[in-house]
Amino acid sequence: MQDPTELKRTISTLINFDTGKEESAIPLIAVSEAAIFQLRRKIEERIQDNNFLYGCSECGQPVVIRSHRTPSGGHTFYFKHLHDSGDCPIKTESKYTKDEVRRMKYNGAKESKPHLDLKNYIASQLRKDERFKNIKVENVIKGSGWSKRWKKPDISAEFNGKIVVFEIQLSTTFLDVIVSREVFYKNEGISIFWIFSNLDPNKARATEKDVFFNNKSNALSVDRESKEMTYSQGKLILTGHFKRQYFDFKSKIITDHWETMPVSFDIIKFDPYTYKPYFINFDENHQQTLNDKRNYEAQYFIKIFEAISLEDDPSYTSRRECAVKLISIGLYDNDDLCPGFLKFIKALLSVRDGKIHFPNQVGKWTWLVNYVWEHHTQHWLVFLYTVNVYDRTEIVFDKHNQKLNEKRARFKKNWKTDPKFEQSSKYYPLFMELLPKLKGKLIMSN
Repeated sequence: MQDPTELKRTISTLINFDTGKEESAIPLIAVSEAAIFQLRRKIEERIQDNNFLYGCSECGQPVVIRSHRTPSGGHTFYFKHLHDSGDCPIKTESKYTKDEVRRMKYNGAKESKPHLDLKNYIASQLRKDERFKNIKVENVIKGSGWSKRWKKPDISAEFNGKIVVFEIQLSTTFLDVIVSREVFYKNEGISIFWIFSNLDPNKARATEKDVFFNNKSNALSVDRESKEMTYSQGKLILTGHFKRQYFDFKSKIITDHWETMPVSFDIIKFDPYTYKPYFINFDENHQQTLNDKRNYEAQYFIKIFEAISLEDDPSYTSRRECAVKLISIGLYDNDDLCPGFLKFIKALLSVRDGKIHFPNQVGKWTWLVNYVWEHHTQHWLVFLYTVNVYDRTEIVFDKHNQKLNEKRARFKKNWKTDPKFEQSSKYYPLFMELLPKLKGKLIMSN
């Protein structure tokens, strides 16, 4: 077995064209002499058959194993480009730019056997679907207008009159390559399908995540199960991976996990802005999860708020702690629940429950009405609606009390025009959370 450190080698990383993956060159030559010569022979036979086994990871061109005779009579092995091969960044005096290097690596990976096999598989299945027209492999798409930009996707086609392209994603693709392609196709109004092979989102590489996390957490893959369904149904079926998020009411935290489902083109939708295809809208799921969390917290915090409001003299600390909770869900905007405000809430709860919660005022509804009128006129409309929706008119307003009836009539006539009766809608969301029957009423009236 040779010492791999005896010679400084320029090709340290290879592309395995059979797997489409990168491999370190060192382990391949850090084996017994017999194993090296057997591999060297295999590589040469594959070259003769134009079915390359290994390529340079920098330029994608095929490589061979060569050797140097050592002073001791043995051999030192290394990988080398073929004679008269094209330029490569790792060759001496290479003239390639950084962008050219990236394109070479990307295109080199696209020539792997798994890539070619998957590309041909997708194209062959699309040709069986009458909705797909003008199917082309490796066809150049030129930018519109004055743009001189162009792309050559693995597959292009028309799907129900819409231009779509398919890019097989098996190797590590630079983020700028991904973005460049997506921006180009978006500008041209073209939808791009990124197709993976045997994808496991939980073990995905960063560049794979660059694709699906920027597409509503959707990913499309080909695997054994999807192929079996494709052959049995006579149309292309892909394995769809999507992230599902939910609020765990027990642990009170948001969790998510990946799920899979078979995806046919019958359920594919297209984003109206990016034109990207998707089958499950994670954005909507995420928003619903946030709503679930917020609603749970709102119910819990409202219970605390109600309890504090019913106390005769809640402490400053408990008022501030409750205020912070309400602020966190957008229902309050002050760092303290002022005693006067809590008394108004107690008045509303008294109406809701049909009994007065103020000490020493049991059954004194006229007192309660006068209190709200004198101290909380800006919320008088809320008070009236609470009386109405909870059907407490007969017990709250004594029909024989002329002064009370005059107040109601005066307010009803002037509240929209008289500044003295101007109503505040600032805490309508809080009132509606506390008293669900008010939902819709306050919005309509303000």
